[in-house]
Amino acid sequence: MEYKVRQSKVMTAVGAAVLIVAGALFGGLMVYAIIQAVSASNSEDLLLHVLVSVCSLLVAISLIGVAIHTIWKYYHVVDIFQKDRLVRMSANKIKYVVLYRDVIKVTRSHFLGECLIICKGPIKMQNGKIASKILMEFYSKTDFLKIQQIIGKCCFVPCDGD
Repeated sequence: MEYKVRQSKVMTAVGAAVLIVAGALFGGLMVYAIIQAVSASNSEDLLLHVLVSVCSLLVAISLIGVAIHTIWKYYHVVDIFQKDRLVRMSANKIKYVVLYRDVIKVTRSHFLGECLIICKGPIKMQNGKIASKILMEFYSKTDFLKIQQIIGKCCFVPCDGD
């Protein structure tokens, strides 16, 4: 039995849209600051407008970069809930594996609806790095209920793999 899950389409679309709009606003602020810099009467005004335009450009680029990363993550990151483990795949490579016996709690936030999977200890990535002991992902409510059911079966009933 395998259950493959991606992030919630709605949360991915909303997050990317908000970031793109914010990036566009900072881009517009940058253009406005450049126009004001061209018509600046003294060097202090020129310096202020150049500084505002550079900062706006950096914020706009970073926000649009985060939006692109969010969309990329939706298409390339898949969580596979198997009989006794969670396998995170990123671009067809295993990123990490979490055994259900290492999971303490599976819960869903009421504010944004993100799924929190809390483990006993930190997660060991395939590349040798150590990650947090809390996994947070935006799944649909249906996916969350199925995940809670899969992990709950293994946590409270002995797994065949043990």
